[in-house]
Amino acid sequence: MTESQEQYSLTANKIQCGHCAIKSLMRIICEGEDSYVFGDEEYGGDDVYHKWQILKCLACSEINILHNSSSSLWEYELDSETSIRPTYIDILYPHQISEKPLELKISNEVIERAIADIEVLILSRGAVSGVDRIHTALHGYLRAICIRENIVYSKDDSIVKLFKLLRQQHPKLQSTDRTQDIDRLLQSFAGILDSLNPIRNHASMAHPNDNVLEKDEALLFINVVRTLLRYIDGKLI
Repeated sequence: MTESQEQYSLTANKIQCGHCAIKSLMRIICEGEDSYVFGDEEYGGDDVYHKWQILKCLACSEINILHNSSSSLWEYELDSETSIRPTYIDILYPHQISEKPLELKISNEVIERAIADIEVLILSRGAVSGVDRIHTALHGYLRAICIRENIVYSKDDSIVKLFKLLRQQHPKLQSTDRTQDIDRLLQSFAGILDSLNPIRNHASMAHPNDNVLEKDEALLFINVVRTLLRYIDGKLI
């Protein structure tokens, strides 16, 4: 394949990269296909179609190997006159990342970019490189909720202050007799959030720090924030 062909040969549909988890069109490096008869050919055996593709992700430049398969046996009717043949796609390489990427209902461009960067950085440069981006995502997310709910805040407010404002003013985060234990848990999270700033400032790649977090501690930081983001996003929608 020539350079010009490689430049313009893209997949017809967006595919989620197994490396960076970003869903986009991919560059086709090479592909092949075949088919075979399933069952007794004499009595109308079924033709099963297979296609293999080696693709390059345009976001992180990593290689993915995909297997596409389809068969008329898998047809199902949409109405009395129309049927479709679904195609199943398996990523043969790499194995899918174990942590599902964050998908927040409350979002904006800054948050989405930060979340996309997190997955790329963790896989390409290590967990500590994702610490600053998850911190940015959380800060931007808390601001976005305040704007959406008309909660007044200062542009200099920390994530601890923003979290406190939400707990005080958002009705879905108010304490009740049935949620006292959850309220204590959220209070504990406030203490955890208070420790995120010094860790991010002095032990991450946000600044030229000499001593940065080890992998396990960096993942602990990231997963604590992921847990809180998923909880708030599910609770407030």
